[in-house]
Amino acid sequence: ALTGMAGPVPVPAWQRARALLAGSRLQTLAGMADQGVVSLGNLGAGLLVLRLAAKEDYGLYGICYMTIMILTGFAGALFAAQMTVSYYDREPAARRGFVAAVLGGQLVLGSGFLLLAALAAILPDSLLSAEARLLALLTLLACPGAMAHDFFRSYCFVVTSAHGALALDLALVLLWLALTLSLQAGGLPVHVAALAGYGLGATATSVLALAWSGLPLRRGAAGIGPALRGLWQHGRWAIGGVAVTALQNSAYVYLLGWFATARAVADLNAARMLLAPMNVLVLGVHRTLLPHLARLLAEGRAGEMRRQAGRALAGLLAVIAVYGTVLVAWRDTVIGDLLGGQYRGIGVLVALWTVVLALQAIDTNLSAMLQARKRFRFLAVANLWTAIPVVVGVVPMILLFGAAGSLVTLAGGVLALVLLLWRDERR
Repeated sequence: ALTGMAGPVPVPAWQRARALLAGSRLQTLAGMADQGVVSLGNLGAGLLVLRLAAKEDYGLYGICYMTIMILTGFAGALFAAQMTVSYYDREPAARRGFVAAVLGGQLVLGSGFLLLAALAAILPDSLLSAEARLLALLTLLACPGAMAHDFFRSYCFVVTSAHGALALDLALVLLWLALTLSLQAGGLPVHVAALAGYGLGATATSVLALAWSGLPLRRGAAGIGPALRGLWQHGRWAIGGVAVTALQNSAYVYLLGWFATARAVADLNAARMLLAPMNVLVLGVHRTLLPHLARLLAEGRAGEMRRQAGRALAGLLAVIAVYGTVLVAWRDTVIGDLLGGQYRGIGVLVALWTVVLALQAIDTNLSAMLQARKRFRFLAVANLWTAIPVVVGVVPMILLFGAAGSLVTLAGGVLALVLLLWRDERR
């Protein structure tokens, strides 16, 4: 409070509350709660499809949902991530206009998916079956809303409003589950209803977030060109990094579906679903950590940046180790009661996913530090060097060992990437 002859000036209650919510510890707690909401939403929708759909349909749902996440990742690399690491480089008065310009560019990109959906709708039946056409349409139509939702989540964390991200994700989860149940009750297959519910929910929450943000879209529209030209310098490498990461971390799912069956994909995704809370936790810590690291680096506190990243990683690995150990030890009970009898043989896949997830947590932590340093070009090249052997080696491993072989190959690739990133960060 300001002081003077009259004594301290009282601070209004709403300002004290806002300052309290902006505190770093409460921001971290709100960020963790947000990831818990996201995790429960993904787990709830996934379990709903798994228990009510045929195994092949669950496998198809997993492929479509993963495709939405990959495409959202591309948009995030070019727009949300670049906005995050460049936000504090701007003068405070120019920051909201900058965010509005970046968002405008992303909305232009999102409209391209609507054109692709229109193209898929008119393709002849000889090229696309009725089921494939429907799933393709739902996947493409969900992308603009999913991308916008992801952008606003990043914006919330940048402006230290993790509670805003929490409210946004809670609204999405509730809408997603409610729409899925409603559409399924109306006669749609549950895997189709879940994809449609996600797309509609993400679009609705993005509109709400846009109204809440109050971003100056008209002023930002004039700055779209300059903003995108500035972001492209690092964004092109970020896109390359996401492309290569998707190649390494997701190509095996498509290859497993091609060389094995959709049932094998269902087993793989069912095991991964059990680790879903930890996977979302890793991604959530990364999302909360990245703007904080970027701010520390902008303030010239590189040593503190490294220490805080190290503490976050140690906590993540401890939680993953405890969770994975409990899950593997009680696998028969958990798998039988939660997933059903047709998935009882996936205990090995659960153990392998735990190892992969721990390695991915280290990779994500190192990547956050390098992204804060805007080392996007190095990240893209490093991912490329490790992705190529994974994609080449995963096919014979799938043919020899099925889904387990694909996870062993993935773990080897992530380990090699971790070693490359660690060496560069130590330098």
